[in-house]
Amino acid sequence: MRENRLNPARNRIPKSATEKALVEGIENSGYPLQGVVAGKLLKRGFHVTEEWGFPSRVTHEPRTLDLLGTLAVHANSWTDVRPGLLLLIECKKSAHPYVFFRTLAEHDVSWFPRVAGLPHRGIMLVRVENGDVAGQHLISGAQSLGLDKTPFVKDNVDTAAVFSKAELKNDKAILSGSEPFNSIIMPLAQASDHAMTVFKHSLNSEFYYPRLIICIAVLDAPMVLVESPEQCADPVLTPWVRVIRQEPDLDQFARWPIKAYTADVVHVDFFDTFLDALALPFAEEFGKRAVRLGSGPMANGGQVPDMDRWEWTEICEFRR
Repeated sequence: MRENRLNPARNRIPKSATEKALVEGIENSGYPLQGVVAGKLLKRGFHVTEEWGFPSRVTHEPRTLDLLGTLAVHANSWTDVRPGLLLLIECKKSAHPYVFFRTLAEHDVSWFPRVAGLPHRGIMLVRVENGDVAGQHLISGAQSLGLDKTPFVKDNVDTAAVFSKAELKNDKAILSGSEPFNSIIMPLAQASDHAMTVFKHSLNSEFYYPRLIICIAVLDAPMVLVESPEQCADPVLTPWVRVIRQEPDLDQFARWPIKAYTADVVHVDFFDTFLDALALPFAEEFGKRAVRLGSGPMANGGQVPDMDRWEWTEICEFRR
């Protein structure tokens, strides 16, 4: 093994272990994959934080996510709206396949993706009747920018609510759903909640920093999709699946009864394509729309001609 020129004589691998075994252990861990992904982000101009910290939802103890990537999108000095992209990334390497089961029912995606940095964590639509305020309705940041109707959200991706890791032993495969949930989905969900708090709007700031949050699990492992119950015997290898996780929000002050999370699970060899052809163009479109919407509706609420049928382009600032 190579040595640094300052290495002391007693800093040696013990005789009870071989260098080959150590190197194999390093290569099979998630850390090299984390470095590969970090390098890809840095080449694209991201600011990268490795081992980004967040508190555990249950124990409140500190935990870490593999990577946080931040990037300004559609930056313009002439506006007080400064959009950005947050990539929350967990990396996993395994010789065992991950098996995804495609969802059969339609899912409400009006909340996806999450947008941090809005004063009300969304846009408050104000209904006016005869010159008076007759009601208010909070919509998600995604709805306020029409993101829930874009191709990145609606098209071109298989969705799954359930996925498992298949432990292959001899001629048998044992599927476990708890391992990928605990090691992938929960860290990303908790990190996403933390990001909404860390990157919230500051009342002392004259600028608005809406930030698009995309949670990603990068896998260096086989990814297999079961497309329907009738096709269990005919799964397909796939490089990208969006996992949707929903759970009740027990907070008595919650604005919505359901908390929803997503994780775009991407094979490492597809990650470049995912960034360049999908995520970054989507983030740029988000930036353009955030600047077009403007800070007025973000700060003071918005109005639309018809509260029952409206498009995001119709939202204008509410003025008393």
